[in-house]
Amino acid sequence: GGTFQMGSNEGKKNEKPVHPVTVSDFYMGKYEVTIEKFKEFIDETGYQTDAEKGDGSYIWNGSAWTKRIGINWKCDAQGNLRNQSEYNHPVIHVCWNDAVAYCDWLSRKTGKSYRLPTEAEWEYAARGGNKSQGYTYSGNNTIDDVAWYYGNSGSKTHAVGQKQANELGIHDMNGNVWEWCSDWYGYDYYANCPSSNPKGPSGGSRHVNRGNCFNGDALSCRSAYRNDYNPDDRGGYLGFRLVCAK
Repeated sequence: GGTFQMGSNEGKKNEKPVHPVTVSDFYMGKYEVTIEKFKEFIDETGYQTDAEKGDGSYIWNGSAWTKRIGINWKCDAQGNLRNQSEYNHPVIHVCWNDAVAYCDWLSRKTGKSYRLPTEAEWEYAARGGNKSQGYTYSGNNTIDDVAWYYGNSGSKTHAVGQKQANELGIHDMNGNVWEWCSDWYGYDYYANCPSSNPKGPSGGSRHVNRGNCFNGDALSCRSAYRNDYNPDDRGGYLGFRLVCAK
């Protein structure tokens, strides 16, 4: 944990104002949750994701995101069934509800307290925490060194941990997949954000996502960039990362 300057004066209005935030100690996953790890949850519980129970998920057709029935966590961003050799890629086609269900299962299984990161915890860790060197991206000012994005990804996810880690040893916090946060999203939340362990607005209709994905541009892969989706939204661009109480 520690104190940092959250937000950016160089981005959208929802990244302003820059404000000091203190977060308590926490553990964060070195990698995004992989298909292999998510499959353990499915196999043990029989859980059905929202994509499996509903009308599928969004896939990338080369020029746009289109929704298709039958697409779920077993598929890649183009809707093809994954080979097991790709189970070290981040799981995708999971909504906020699915990510929370995974956290609840892992907490019961281990006796530890797993959850999604708050938006403040996510940005603090992405910036390198108490070892931060002040980089624009998570671990470097050169995006190609740390992120899979539209300039180098080939329009697909990649195995976790292939890019350079940030100052804390965490990989892929920019690019690869959007990562769900626990907070409800508030466009102007920063104007009245608590200075200690903020958890987002008390309610809302959409949850925060951070980090962007494999087809994001460099500007929106910055560690300060904010995005939001509905709790049941899913697509080939949405995944998650865990935190655990210290």
